[in-house]
Amino acid sequence: MVGLLHLGHTAAETEDSPQKADYVLLGRLCPAPDAAAAEYSWALPDLSEDAMPRGKLSALPLRTDWFGDTASGVPVAPLRNALAGLMRIAGWLSLAPPALDNAWPYELVLQNTNTKQILSGQEVRGGEHYNLMLRAKPGVSLTNVSPRRVYVFVIDSFGQGTLVFGENLQNEFPRIGDDQAELIPLTAAVTISKPYGIDNYFLLASATPIDNPDTVFNFSDVRTRGSQPADPLSRLLVHTGTAMRGTVTNVPLNWSIERLTLRSRQPE
Repeated sequence: MVGLLHLGHTAAETEDSPQKADYVLLGRLCPAPDAAAAEYSWALPDLSEDAMPRGKLSALPLRTDWFGDTASGVPVAPLRNALAGLMRIAGWLSLAPPALDNAWPYELVLQNTNTKQILSGQEVRGGEHYNLMLRAKPGVSLTNVSPRRVYVFVIDSFGQGTLVFGENLQNEFPRIGDDQAELIPLTAAVTISKPYGIDNYFLLASATPIDNPDTVFNFSDVRTRGSQPADPLSRLLVHTGTAMRGTVTNVPLNWSIERLTLRSRQPE
């Protein structure tokens, strides 16, 4: 079955045991006469949320959608696209900033537009609205903080990337007057919507601007071939979580990335 997917054309590798794998391929029969004979899905080896330590949320989706048999048989294309989305999420989760970089002293938080409260949990509901904010990390010094270009993007459970802040227009922080501020608002807000599931919010701060951030941070589960960005950091980000080959050299050392993982659910 897995051989039909031609995983050799991706960055994925097969394992001989579910315990060694990041994801396993599940199948189930569909008894309804008007449904596909069988459906398939990629899932974590342990589907149970109870397997996670208390208070800890898995940043990886527990399972993809189910894909039914097609007229030609196994739904190869949907399964490969779903796998590409999972690979992209895993790639961004494992992306680490340079070890030499002094950690930027701000983290990303969400402020409810109605209650003005900072989100303290890990669950949000469809239809809720949140402002994006920068908050000083506990115990850090805000003296002589070098301004950086700020980019906020979200990767949903399907591997879809969406840039929500950072068009290289007034995205440099901290600004004059904000150098000692514990909380800095960004001129952007998000509305919780479908697809519901695991959403990862990323805050990337760079001393130099990212070329064409729309192209770098807006992507579907499968990225089509196209022109490569000019600056090394943008090329590194474009390659993250894909099967694109080649080593990116001369990547700058003055950038950082932070992640906020939330579970979005349907409206109550």
